[in-house]
Amino acid sequence: TREKDLSFLPQGISEIGAAIIGPTKKGPAFVPTQISSFGEFQNIFGDVDSRFYVPMTVQEYLKSAPSVTIVRVLGLGGYQPSSIRLSLTASGSQSGSAGASAQVGAILHPSRANSSLDLGAAAMVTVDASADWNATTLTINSVAKTISFDTGSDNYVTKVFGSDPQTTNTNVYVYKEYKEFSSQHGFDATTLLSAASASAGEDFTNDYAVATTPYLISQLSGGGRKNLFKVNTRSHGSSVTS
Repeated sequence: TREKDLSFLPQGISEIGAAIIGPTKKGPAFVPTQISSFGEFQNIFGDVDSRFYVPMTVQEYLKSAPSVTIVRVLGLGGYQPSSIRLSLTASGSQSGSAGASAQVGAILHPSRANSSLDLGAAAMVTVDASADWNATTLTINSVAKTISFDTGSDNYVTKVFGSDPQTTNTNVYVYKEYKEFSSQHGFDATTLLSAASASAGEDFTNDYAVATTPYLISQLSGGGRKNLFKVNTRSHGSSVTS
């Protein structure tokens, strides 16, 4: 090994500690933040996460150093996923009954198991002819699964696909579900399930964001009101905006 004598460095520099750059579960993005204990790191940036090396690196580093500087990174430019919308429709509406319309029950996105899967491709998604909300076969990329929107069923959509985008057990995961809608509207066997895929999907083509309140406005003055201020969270990203 080759050792370097760093004793000549000014004390202020030696107290800064290492700089660790990478993703964490939460916290401010691209803001150098000095940390002096792992408890402080957990409070600001979140706990150990098997997806990220930063928390474990910090935990070990602070065993032999007084401080460390963290720079959290987040996505710039965003991305455009493909998606599947699973909709519920009263069977009468299929023949044009008044007032009936399809309601989205869940939205599926590609999982880590197949993150490049194009759910908008032709014939990528099919639903069997019965299309019963209680139990129907949904085929995605030639893989068939029995799903249900009965929240008490073992085939309930989130029990089949899960809601973890990091899963490697299925090609898709449930990005959003509307469980209360399904349970409160008394769907039965006359309710039909339909699936629509889209290569456009939802719009995620933006940089990371901070959660923010609406503007607090002034009292009425001179016939109008003015925006005064709004409050932003100190943490950035989906941990505070979802």
